[in-house]
Amino acid sequence: MITDQAHDLGAFRTAVHDWLVANVPAGWQQQLAGASSDEVVAFQRDWMIKLGSAGLATAHWPKEYGGAGLGLQHQIIIADESAKTNAPPYGVYIVALNHIPATLIPSARGAETKISARHPKARSGARVSRSRAPAPTSPRCAARQRTRATTI
Repeated sequence: MITDQAHDLGAFRTAVHDWLVANVPAGWQQQLAGASSDEVVAFQRDWMIKLGSAGLATAHWPKEYGGAGLGLQHQIIIADESAKTNAPPYGVYIVALNHIPATLIPSARGAETKISARHPKARSGARVSRSRAPAPTSPRCAARQRTRATTI
């Protein structure tokens, strides 16, 4: 697995680069240019599963939650090499991959039941949640909120 090279940043960078060169789908941008939203989600799900099999999707998550426990330097390398090899972006998974650790992992928020229910599905690509704005008639709708500025 690529993450086995984490102790040596140069070797890790080379391993990430080589894996991406071998696995980035050829012509993925053209394939998605006229794709429906369902086709885009399916493509991104397949890409995330492939990244996950290499240990790259959740490399920044703690080991006890299925990640590799890698730090910021490793995340930068993954992002840098992804850009260099024109790898598909995380798309609909960006929120799930980056906000789940910050909001649901117990060390951060004490929410053991939430993480056990949600993180395996997000990590595997099986769950994609689309956030929806509240209806315009809902009291939660930002357009219905009123504010007033006052001088202090």
